[in-house]
Amino acid sequence: NIHFGKDNYSLVDRFDGLQDYNGKYTYFATMMDRFWNESEISNSVIGDSLPSFAPVVVSSDPAPGDTIPPNSNIKLTFSKTMAPSSIENNITITPATPISQIHWSDDNKTVTLIFESMLQPSAEYLLTLSANVTDINNTPLDGNGDGIAGDDFELQFYTLPNDLNPPVVIQSNPSIENTTTDFPIDGVMTVVFNEPLNPATVNNNTIKFYDSNGFISSNYKLTPVGTKAVISVQTTEPLELDKDYTLVLTKDIADTAGNTLGQDISIDFKTSNVDYQEITYIDKFLSLTNWEQPSYSGSTVGIVIPNTTFEMSGEAYLPSVPSRQRNSARLKYEWIENASEWLLREYASGSAIKNTKFDTSYVLQCYVFGDGSHNQFRFSLREENGGGYPLEVSKWVTVDWFGWRIVEWDLSDPNSVGSWLGNEVMDGTKYYFDSFQLTHTPKESDISGKIYLDNLRLVKKVINPSSIASREKNIPSVFSLKQNYPNPFNPVTTIEFSIPHKGNAELKVFDLLGREIANLMQRELAAGNHKITFDGSNLSSGIYIYRLRFAGETLTRQMLLMK
Repeated sequence: NIHFGKDNYSLVDRFDGLQDYNGKYTYFATMMDRFWNESEISNSVIGDSLPSFAPVVVSSDPAPGDTIPPNSNIKLTFSKTMAPSSIENNITITPATPISQIHWSDDNKTVTLIFESMLQPSAEYLLTLSANVTDINNTPLDGNGDGIAGDDFELQFYTLPNDLNPPVVIQSNPSIENTTTDFPIDGVMTVVFNEPLNPATVNNNTIKFYDSNGFISSNYKLTPVGTKAVISVQTTEPLELDKDYTLVLTKDIADTAGNTLGQDISIDFKTSNVDYQEITYIDKFLSLTNWEQPSYSGSTVGIVIPNTTFEMSGEAYLPSVPSRQRNSARLKYEWIENASEWLLREYASGSAIKNTKFDTSYVLQCYVFGDGSHNQFRFSLREENGGGYPLEVSKWVTVDWFGWRIVEWDLSDPNSVGSWLGNEVMDGTKYYFDSFQLTHTPKESDISGKIYLDNLRLVKKVINPSSIASREKNIPSVFSLKQNYPNPFNPVTTIEFSIPHKGNAELKVFDLLGREIANLMQRELAAGNHKITFDGSNLSSGIYIYRLRFAGETLTRQMLLMK
């Protein structure tokens, strides 16, 4: 109820049925006609027009004087919304380099210039935007930032010498260092490189997936992430339980400067013995009708609102999905650097999500494409009883990976509950999904970035008892090296071997004169049966020796390459 006093100046509000969500309330009242008395209409005059401040370049990548790789793009951010068409004929670069694409951000404040070919190595460049570049109000550019429109903007930068180094793997899942023994049967294999790759060299001929019976059909997706590249690989159907697989990236994969890997990358792993008894999808992210923008939630603090959005994107998607579903939800974020606290709550408001109720017998899962930012991620659930409160959260997970990972919350595990607005106990009878959440740690995590989300779901896991017995039974008791297959081969063959305990193993190939041809593997392995593929495409027909060393022992065999 709202009551005015007799003088119509005092105001009394009475609230009925307030619920104490967080013990804090904010009340706003606006008096539109404070001390206002009607008077005769006065004369009107036309005053001077309001000035439109000139746009300036607030940041550039590279920054003035920076030295960048020859395959770089140029990014400029303006203080105002620009007129994109005004830049096309008003930009020059010396030495002359044709621009193939000009990409604007959604708010037309940031432009990315993509060149037709690489910049010259070891060169000095000058990029110039003429004062004819304007904002949407046709106000000319203030190039030197002196507050006066009408002068050019200049950016001087330098390029590095030619890139002569091949791309390097900096992260992979399964691990390239140690044999993974519990990879999810529907997981996404990811290999992360330290630089962009030439998309033409990433194809079905350079990405190969095997089991002991030979090739397996798989799908792939190449995704640039900043200055890095992520190759994602996944099969359409789930892999078999507790089985050995090998992912091979061949030596022909190259960076944008044409440097190839030089040798194949082979990743051996074993799948988990955990199957899914039940899968219920909460959202496959075919649209965002069930979701609000991050700024919608009153719990969200410490974000730069224009640069923090939730949207659909085709930049990253699960490789196994049909072509019509090749997109995911992209959560772009930017934190206010000097804020006192940071929380991004990406809230699910749609009835389709709220109507999916579940108990604590499930595991909550979502595929999350990480950006390696070291920001932290978690889930939030609402308890159905008590009008949706309290809200419980999972513990924070640090996003220290690139590419797809399955992030999960075992709702039956009392040690998995984090701290927020609930009692940190999963004591409700039913729950429904509330939100994804991110937080920032100063000096430890990036100030901005983007993650992708897909297939938010509930699963019930079941451990296959026969696979446990099989795994224990299959641990070898002796060190052995098998004959390669096929043999003779042309040009690819598989080498299998067994080690009885964890330790460092080395597998090399030599010609008959004892010269080393290839170092196929030199790393620590878990006890078990292993296999490595060898590609002899660049070798002549003939007999070759492969040698395995482990725990002070050496085994050798011959193989025949016939072209």
